[in-house]
Amino acid sequence: MNETLFQHAKPLLDPRNVNLVIEAKKAVASFNDRLTVLMTEVVSTTWCAYAFFLLAMFGFPGLNATPQTFV
Repeated sequence: MNETLFQHAKPLLDPRNVNLVIEAKKAVASFNDRLTVLMTEVVSTTWCAYAFFLLAMFGFPGLNATPQTFV
């Protein structure tokens, strides 16, 4: 009759400092991650960046056209 009703179980996860984990992930961020964050900060959304990219790609062939081919 010496059994206890509840037994303490050690938690499966140990607490850790999440700030250190995030800083470590930022340190090894890839080029694409950094570029995406930079684009988002500049044009406010990634979809706007995609729209500007498409506009630039479709507008580029007209830059080197001669007046005869431009008309």
